[in-house]
Amino acid sequence: MSNMYERIVDLCNGAGIKPGKLCAETGLSRGMLTDLKMGRTKELSAKNSRIIADYFGVSVDYLLTGEQKEKAPTPEGERELPFANYRDVLQEGGIRLLLDADAKVSKADLDDIVEFIKFKQRKNGR
Repeated sequence: MSNMYERIVDLCNGAGIKPGKLCAETGLSRGMLTDLKMGRTKELSAKNSRIIADYFGVSVDYLLTGEQKEKAPTPEGERELPFANYRDVLQEGGIRLLLDADAKVSKADLDDIVEFIKFKQRKNGR
């Protein structure tokens, strides 16, 4: 079992979810985590590491080394999208793709999108 897998499981436990739910909510393959667990792979791709890091609000460095390094300041005029704050409503569908592809989504727009999703979930009995 890789150290990276153990860190991912620790993050899942801290969030009160199972690794399968992480995969379902991010669109990642369960087999990918199984390969990591069984030692068939030692690390995830940069893309998959970034998805998991964003989901939990940690750095990729943390997934790789177990050490949370301080992030470089965001350049003037740019901002960070708060993926971790919205992980309970982000899914592998359109919202996730929108956030990954378009960093120009304002916080107000993101809040509106999240509220709409929550409204639809309540309306549909979820």
